[in-house]
Amino acid sequence: MNREAIRTVGVVAVLAGIAVGVYMSLLYSPWFLVFVILGGFFALFYPVEKPKWLHTYPGFGIAWGFMPVLAAYYIQGTRIDLLGLGLAIFLGITVVEMHHMAVLTNEKEYGADLTKNARLLLKIHRTAAYSIGLILLISRLV
Repeated sequence: MNREAIRTVGVVAVLAGIAVGVYMSLLYSPWFLVFVILGGFFALFYPVEKPKWLHTYPGFGIAWGFMPVLAAYYIQGTRIDLLGLGLAIFLGITVVEMHHMAVLTNEKEYGADLTKNARLLLKIHRTAAYSIGLILLISRLV
């Protein structure tokens, strides 16, 4: 398959996803359109690496962790509350952790400095994710 065919299939798939999102917005809540537009933006522009912030750790966590979880939480309850935000933050951090683990599973392909940094970042992200998870658990028990 050539690049143009792959690009065409990708764009058609994203447009189909946006159409489903618009339909869901019409059925459940017009505010869901915000998530549909953001999701479509992330899906279309992430592969072309524009804008650059989308390829940073925070951008990656927001695009592929925080935003999809918050959108799913919103469409199920048509509200955003502290629990939904905490869950979205937790999964946003977890997605970035998964990236660091992918680097560590290919240690031979990367230099010692990169794997050392990945280990440190993994520890920081793991601690943050566990802390947020614990806070969410305690908030549900209190």
